Amino acid sequence: MCLLEEVIGNHKRTGELSEELKAYSLETWQHGYRMGIMAEELYHFLGFPERWKRDFITGVFLHDIGKLKISKQILEKNGELTEDEIYIMSRHPRLARRYLMDFPEIVLNIAELHHVKRSTENFPEYVKAAEALDIFDALSHKRVYKNAFTDTKSFELMQEKAIHDGLDLKYVEIIKLLPVAQDLFA
Repeated sequence: MCLLEEVIGNHKRTGELSEELKAYSLETWQHGYRMGIMAEELYHFLGFPERWKRDFITGVFLHDIGKLKISKQILEKNGELTEDEIYIMSRHPRLARRYLMDFPEIVLNIAELHHVKRSTENFPEYVKAAEALDIFDALSHKRVYKNAFTDTKSFELMQEKAIHDGLDLKYVEIIKLLPVAQDLFA
């Protein structure tokens, strides 16, 4: 059993949130699940303290839990979002706090900060790693609003994002080393 399955099965609140998200938006749940699996693989390369591992994987898995407060009409929209819909969608990291207040700081930080525009300095490394996983999975898997890019194209786009938007290139390079979860929910 992988650590993500253990966390979902043995931590009551995580299991409840998993089921709630899965029922509300299977696509969002699958995205978080794939990321959780990759987070466990990625963790071996990060050099973070072992005591953070469970919290890191939980945070990565639940990073989009705030989308429970976003209307299904917006979440499932096939096509570009309007300016108002983009604003509503952009609130999901802040909305995560309602669900994760009793979770460790690492979990809450990943959910709240994974879309924050910032420099790579003075920002938690675990959030930067989670952000890179989020972008890779979003690019490399089909979503309701877009087709999947190849891994090669996904990494090219991520390298551009590193140059222009502050994505930490170190984590892009580490993700390239992973046995990719491309076949999960293909």
